[in-house]
Amino acid sequence: MSAHPAPGAAIDGLLVIDHARNLEAVDAREFRYHRREIALSNLGFAGEVPALARQADIPLYVYEARTEHPPVEGPCAILRSYLDAVMQGFLHEFGEAGLHRFVDETEAFDMPIHEDRHAPVYARAVTLTPAEVVLFDAALSSRQAARKS
Repeated sequence: MSAHPAPGAAIDGLLVIDHARNLEAVDAREFRYHRREIALSNLGFAGEVPALARQADIPLYVYEARTEHPPVEGPCAILRSYLDAVMQGFLHEFGEAGLHRFVDETEAFDMPIHEDRHAPVYARAVTLTPAEVVLFDAALSSRQAARKS
């Protein structure tokens, strides 16, 4: 599950403003991605552009999936605990419609899911409400059913 650049494509996301001294730690965490500098004009905002982002001396970056990694042989499982964290983030930031956009438009949901929800492996696992569990499972089931037809 990764975003890849495509002409005319867009993706819901967040602009995080942080200190440059923290980039090394983010780069280490996002080691499977390239950090790319982008222009403010490449971003669309649902609301007002944050004043800090409009400063000319503030670089903006996006993390783009690396394509040079060799393909993994056999099915590579997605951690359910990771997927839950991402889906909860989309739900909280973009609402149910944003969650469904994420599930509908993201590639690689045909990969097996490693069910670790009850004993999370992902370091930044989240706690889900019962309603989130039902919603996330239904969204994934709907996506998988659509792929089969």
